[in-house]
Amino acid sequence: MGGVGARVGECAGGGGGEEVMAVLEMADKEGKEMLANNTDAALADGPFGLLWFVATNSKGERETFWGVDHLAQVADHLGLDKPKTGEWKALL
Repeated sequence: MGGVGARVGECAGGGGGEEVMAVLEMADKEGKEMLANNTDAALADGPFGLLWFVATNSKGERETFWGVDHLAQVADHLGLDKPKTGEWKALL
């Protein structure tokens, strides 16, 4: 077997090209499935632009936020401390 599997097998200590290719193919398939599932879930939330945040706080309350200018609201929803100094001050 040549190609990527053989090269990775060589780098990992020799041989194993078939095993490496099996892992890569499995990861590729699972990765594509995960991406498709996450995309479907994101679309079900009704996003209308980027950046779109879905945040669940410690009480189990789930809320969505749109735009980087809403990071302070995300932090509030999650119950995070908001620093009053440094770079964070301008953002939050």
